[in-house]
Amino acid sequence: MLLCYCVLVKKEIANYFSNNVKYLREQKKLSQNKLAKLTNVNQTTIARWENGEMTPSLDNVLDLADVLSVKIADLTGKDLAKENNTYDETNILFDKYKGVILKAIKI
Repeated sequence: MLLCYCVLVKKEIANYFSNNVKYLREQKKLSQNKLAKLTNVNQTTIARWENGEMTPSLDNVLDLADVLSVKIADLTGKDLAKENNTYDETNILFDKYKGVILKAIKI
């Protein structure tokens, strides 16, 4: 039972990592090639990490976290795209209704 739990946790961490690397790379407008150069790996390695085909070493995770300006726990432990989309949607709604909100505050 414990072995099954460990396998599930490892798979979930790998999924978060893969999705987060791609999400953060795109948010920073970096190509796979540019991120590869910044982290001293090749572009194929970045693609394999993003596709979940390969697991990075601890040194690679440290380099990625540094280059992508994210905590290791966030890179591997949660869905950053989902969290940031909620924030982005709030900003979009605020921008859309900013005039109405500002008028309401002044009244």
